[in-house]
Amino acid sequence: MATLALASLSGTSASAATVSDDSAGRFCAWVVGPAQNDDVSPVLAKSCSDVSPAAAAAGLASQGNEPAISAIAEATPLMYWYSNGNYNRNAAGNMTTIYGNSGPCDSAGYRVEPDSYWKANMSSILGDNNCGYAHVTNRALNSAHDFNIDFGAEGAYLGGWDNNVGLTKAHA
Repeated sequence: MATLALASLSGTSASAATVSDDSAGRFCAWVVGPAQNDDVSPVLAKSCSDVSPAAAAAGLASQGNEPAISAIAEATPLMYWYSNGNYNRNAAGNMTTIYGNSGPCDSAGYRVEPDSYWKANMSSILGDNNCGYAHVTNRALNSAHDFNIDFGAEGAYLGGWDNNVGLTKAHA
């Protein structure tokens, strides 16, 4: 199981000038908590960078209070969002790594609401750490589909949900 190694990332100097807590940047990292009672998973921290996914993850160290930072240190990569189909392999694009602070995916999963950029730009999803499926709901919240988000599966191209994602729920 991969976890976010906060101690080694927080000392990365390359990210210092380029990390922000909003969605400005080509690469972003979000840490979410578990959803309670079918609510959306709370976003505990968010960081973006134009440098690399690692620089965005390093920026998470400056987010939140001490309990949130502790939760971030144990975060597990769950899924990766891409602005182009086929995981940005055919065209450069933006990418966000979603980390969960309650371990890998299980049947309960993590229910993540994309920000306005990702609602209009998500084109592919790749799962990690037992997140083999994503229940994707459109922006109108009136149509949904369960995508297999293993590498090379249908999550590489979101079809009718391309650039039209209101919610994602990654699960085992």
